[in-house]
Order: sequence, then structure tokens, then C-alpha cells
Amino acid sequence: MLQTGARVVGLEPGADGRAALQFQGADRATADLVAFADGRKSTGRKLLDPDRPLHYAGYVAHRGQLDDCPPELRDFWRYEPGGTQFTLFPIRQPDGGIGTDWTFYLDASPEQFRAHFGADPTTRTFVLPHQVSDDARVYVDAMAATLLTPNAADLVHRTSRRMAVPVLDIAPPTRMVYPIGSSRALLLGDALAPVRPHTARGANNGIDQAAALVSALAQHRDDGVDLDVALSTWQERCLPMVIESLERGPELGRALGLGLEV
Repeated sequence: MLQTGARVVGLEPGADGRAALQFQGADRATADLVAFADGRKSTGRKLLDPDRPLHYAGYVAHRGQLDDCPPELRDFWRYEPGGTQFTLFPIRQPDGGIGTDWTFYLDASPEQFRAHFGADPTTRTFVLPHQVSDDARVYVDAMAATLLTPNAADLVHRTSRRMAVPVLDIAPPTRMVYPIGSSRALLLGDALAPVRPHTARGANNGIDQAAALVSALAQHRDDGVDLDVALSTWQERCLPMVIESLERGPELGRALGLGLEV
């Protein structure tokens, strides 16, 4: 069943014991298994594990994309000049050309984030291009000129298409599977726990968890493995990597000199 344009606002056991999803308005749907993979501001996490809110780590990943690429840029590059990190790599353009994607990490207080992007960092967890203010652009350009090599700073200065992502932390989860009556609900990917980008485990955790979940459900369907056993094995396999990533992220941030006390 695919239902678009409907926001989930509640989850509880229905009259038949199965999980009942309440959508904004009057619509409801029941399911034997509910998987929440709905990102950093997950509705599922708010419903299933509300005591783990997001916390701002005190710095921002400013991102940009250029339509051209330096000829010497063949793969992923990373600069760590002290108090920041700058990464860049080539990307394939829709027309077949090669562009450049860069990320520039800079400290920012919550007040500075609000001034640059118009909302709190735990509210605006991904800043779209039209939400990047002129003041934010001027600030990033100035910091690029101060901290980066001339060639790297030139890439930043020439970039018109920009975004930003506040770096966030969250308390480690203790589970991924939740009973809802006779049904089960799951959290995975950023819905379970967004991790810091330096760990390179954000998308990777989500992909691993989704692939392992497919295998667990196939074991239940095809081999007759009890669903709770299959899901428990899935959780035992995936949860340690999430916890390790959450611990490693702040360590890497501190080693780079990034992050303010907030």
C-alpha cells in the first residue's frame, strides 16, 4: 500500500491488535510491520522513542556544487587545515559533464545559525539553496579566503548553488524494534540515529540496515523463522555499529577542532 501526501501523527494498537497508523485528518491504516526510515526529524522516533531529541553540535557542514571540475580532481580529496575540514569530489552532471561537490565545516553558534538560515539547527536540519541567506554566503566566502588554499577558496567563491547541514548528535538508541500490539514497528537509518558526517556511516548505516532487514524478513517469509527472532537478530547485528558511529563522531569533531559548547 502506498499512500502519498499524508502525514503520520499517531501509532497505536488497533481494534484487531495490529498497528494502526493515524494520518493527519481522519484516515487510518493498519499494518503487521511498520518501518520508519523518515530521516533526521523522524516522526517515527518521536512516536516510539521520544526521549532522544536531537542536539546541535556547534558547527555546520556548508555544501556547494559547481558545474565544472578542476582537471586534477580525480577522486575524493580532504583538507584539514586546523579548525575546519574541507572535502571535495567530482560528480556526474545530468548532461554527462563532470562537476564538483564540496563540503566546508565551520563553527557556528545557534544564534549565528538562526541569523544565517532563519531557524534553529534542530528545526532546519537541512538548509535548501533558497534558504541560504546573503549573509551566510558572505561569511562562508570570507572563511574560505582565510582558511583554505587559494584554489580551494576559488571553488567556494565561484559556487552559486549552496546548501548547509547543521551537525547534530543524539543519545545512542537501545533498540530498533518496538511492539505495537501484535505488530512490530522499526526505526532505521537517520530515523534511528543521525551520525556525524566524518564517520562516513550516515548513508552506509541506512543501507546496511535496510539490506539486513530484507534478509531478516525473507528468512521469516521463506524459511519460517519466527518474526521476533528474525528482527531480534537484525537488531543485534545493526545496533552496535550505530552506537560505535555515535561515539566516534564527536571524537573526530574534537580532533578536527570543530564544535562550540552549546
